[in-house]
Amino acid sequence: MKEENIRIESVDPYAEALGEWIDAAFDGFAGQHGVTCHYTPFAFAAKQDGTLLGVIKGHTMYREAHISELIVAEEHRGKGIGTRLLAAAEAFFAGKGFDNLNLTTYRFQAPEFYRKHGFTLEFIRENRECPALAKYFFVKEIASGAKMKKGLTVTPLTEEDLPCLSGTAYGDMPPEAKLKMLAESQNQRHGDGRYFEVFTLKDGDLAVGFASLYEREKGVASVGLDIREPFRRKGYATRAAAPLAALLTEKGLSVIRTHVRTDNEASLRLHEKLGFIRMGQDKTDRGTEVFVFEKRL
Repeated sequence: MKEENIRIESVDPYAEALGEWIDAAFDGFAGQHGVTCHYTPFAFAAKQDGTLLGVIKGHTMYREAHISELIVAEEHRGKGIGTRLLAAAEAFFAGKGFDNLNLTTYRFQAPEFYRKHGFTLEFIRENRECPALAKYFFVKEIASGAKMKKGLTVTPLTEEDLPCLSGTAYGDMPPEAKLKMLAESQNQRHGDGRYFEVFTLKDGDLAVGFASLYEREKGVASVGLDIREPFRRKGYATRAAAPLAALLTEKGLSVIRTHVRTDNEASLRLHEKLGFIRMGQDKTDRGTEVFVFEKRL
């Protein structure tokens, strides 16, 4: 075929013949590498007396299921319909050989909804011209069999998480102090008016630790990370670093500042591994000697 005879032209993207050609091309190339394309559209709808209330749709590709749309009619939002649609998709793909459910959403849409339902934030693509169009990339491992694959998620602290504070630095707090911390976290405001939030680190349904984010000064976040005693030295702190950094970026915080006890060798090694810079030495209010670390995001 002569190169000068090749033309690029607009075509109907929904033409059946075009779809068949694309499927065959992808299947053929994937087969050369020992994988299967598995491209299949899916959709679930919520209806009441024949009235459409909401829809979730997307497609599978290779070993992933991608959600392209999830929308609930405005007058029916806040009734749990979106949650039920999401659960329907997760249940449908459980045990069918797919590794994860993934999606993208924008800042003005529903990032907190997906985080609440156990999705992990992988990345934020900022939009300087229009911050509301910052794009969030979420993923959640789905069941490969009878049990859910374990994957670390970072979700806002809830009242149900409070009993799990035992075995951490928060464990000795009086009940009223824990409830006050929960209220401040839910309001995302510390008593001094600055941004503050506490998150639960979960492996599957198991709370393995907690992380607190506090805006110490403009653009600078103090991060407290506490893994529960039975789950220490299992890599959870390292795995939590990326989603916590994404959360800080989302909040407009560009510098992480931490304080590590001078005798905490494991934490000191972790900070060096994660690229933190030792800025100096200080003492806590209780007189404990600590190193001050910072990292720019």
